[in-house]
Amino acid sequence: MKTNASHPVVGKFLNGRYKIVQVLNAGAFAQTYIAEDTWLIGNPQCVVKHLKPNGDHPKQLQVCKRLFTSEAEILKKLGKHDQIPQLLDSFEEHQGFYLVQELIIGESLVTELPISKNCKKRWSEIQCVELLQDVLGILEFVHSHGVVHCDLKPNNLIRRASDGKLVLIDFGVAYQIPSTQAKLRAIPIQFSIASVAIHGLGYIPAEQFSGQPYPCSDIYALGMIAIEALTGLNPMQLGIDSESGEVSWQQQVSVSNPMACVINHMVRYDFKERYQSATDVRVVLKNLAIKNQEQGVRKDELDNALIGESSSELKPLITPVDSESLNLSFYVRELAQSCLPKLPPIVSGVGAGMATSNALAISFGLYTLLSATPSNPGLDTLARAAQEYQAGNLEEAIALAQSVPLDSTAYQESLIAIQKWRQEWNTAATQYQAVEDAYNEGRWRDIFEEARKTPDVAAWQKKVEQFIEQVKPEIEAESETLLQKAYQLAAEKDFTGALALIRQIPPETATGAKIEPKLSEYTKKQQIRADSLLQEAYDLAAKRDFSGALKYLSQISDETPTYDKAQIKMVEYAQKQHFKEEVERQASLTRAVSESNLRFSEPFVRSSGEEMTLELNPGTQLTEVSPRSSFTAPSRR
Repeated sequence: MKTNASHPVVGKFLNGRYKIVQVLNAGAFAQTYIAEDTWLIGNPQCVVKHLKPNGDHPKQLQVCKRLFTSEAEILKKLGKHDQIPQLLDSFEEHQGFYLVQELIIGESLVTELPISKNCKKRWSEIQCVELLQDVLGILEFVHSHGVVHCDLKPNNLIRRASDGKLVLIDFGVAYQIPSTQAKLRAIPIQFSIASVAIHGLGYIPAEQFSGQPYPCSDIYALGMIAIEALTGLNPMQLGIDSESGEVSWQQQVSVSNPMACVINHMVRYDFKERYQSATDVRVVLKNLAIKNQEQGVRKDELDNALIGESSSELKPLITPVDSESLNLSFYVRELAQSCLPKLPPIVSGVGAGMATSNALAISFGLYTLLSATPSNPGLDTLARAAQEYQAGNLEEAIALAQSVPLDSTAYQESLIAIQKWRQEWNTAATQYQAVEDAYNEGRWRDIFEEARKTPDVAAWQKKVEQFIEQVKPEIEAESETLLQKAYQLAAEKDFTGALALIRQIPPETATGAKIEPKLSEYTKKQQIRADSLLQEAYDLAAKRDFSGALKYLSQISDETPTYDKAQIKMVEYAQKQHFKEEVERQASLTRAVSESNLRFSEPFVRSSGEEMTLELNPGTQLTEVSPRSSFTAPSRR
């Protein structure tokens, strides 16, 4: 623990009750203190987490308050658990937010982990299994309350000095899985760069980094901690397999194949291929028999533990598998296949057949996956709900999806499905109404346009198709008329107009099936036409006929790549045309002034008989400008 007894806040009272006696950690965004509760007998110590804005910006205050409120709500929701610090109090004071929690005396797991692969402190498999079982028990409790920790790493696991148990701390970025009554759009959680920066990225899986954590995201983090304990390498030092994209770690340490299978299944890149709940991993570990020299397990004892003389002699935790009832999911088969080529010698003599496959699965701790996971009742319920939805029974579908238990591996998927179904249903109803309105108003082509926007829901698609079938004769006739008009415009080299007409023809019609070659042909000719117009504009500009050049440029379609270049030239030629007109105007005005000078150049006669010549000077504003010298024609493009 980082402590600082000389910090300026030591001795300060918070909320008039908690006296700070030690600073555990001090950062720009949060500080952690040990304080005495002066209102209780004996002044027991507690931990105070202080969230404070880093500046006066209102946004920072909002962020602090949101994090404070979220963490307080989650800790209250979790209640009391032996391996989670209990929330004792929470309050706001002087634009600061404070959480008061139970003080855990001990050291973080970081102090127990090896710091390099050459360190002799690297953990044994037995130690690793004990770590997994201990933390999985906490995660099982946390996840059952609809919470994902999202920041599981060695720093947030404290080995309690009093009993040696691990305690999970810091729920500052934990995520509450919405209940069926919550607003479904709250499912995804978005992490800003600032919030991601406070994590150890090596323990964060891809789906959590992209803003969608699941309970198996915590399982990934725990698997990475196990790898760190076994190899002596932190996650940032591990490589990634170039072919599979999975974490590459087994070459760094000698580990049994069964243990490697379990850990690899915890840290799969694709969250759908991981264990979906802490319970799944715990049961697999209970059934996992590992040949370990430290335990002194003899080969014959391990043989009996894994296989036995018959299925009835298996350990109590292992029950026979009805092979006919197995419906293996893809990821179970993949896991079994990845393990089978690495069978330990003790099972190499087992015969073939389903009984052998079951024994192998049990020997690798896969019994739970084979017998329970594939027949997941939550997934079965969700599948039935999807059938009801496609059949047009929205309320029945939602009711079934909402019946998926909170601790089911399909719970998160059920929430996403309900949200998606409601949105799709509303969209489908809106589109159906648009189709019906178009039908009543005789807008045949609009029927097809609106029908395309209808979501892929079987019941709604069937309703929409009824309108399409009724108007097919009319739309076919209209489509043929459009095609003939397009042919006519193309003959006149108006390929842009021809394309516009062809695109109005629904591709679902018989006429629409014939238009694809014409679309390609007219698109190419439209581009050729655009290039020709641009060249004509260049030619006229070279002759200083900018007005004519602009007329050609204005005919270039915005659907062609030439359009952007034409727009640039239009600006250029418009400026040159304006300058040309200004030069001509100045020249015309100068000529007019010269003619005036000639008319008034005869001498006036004074009364005294003296002659007086009146010289008219137009001034510098009317100085003649030579078009030839002041304007240069653009070079030919």
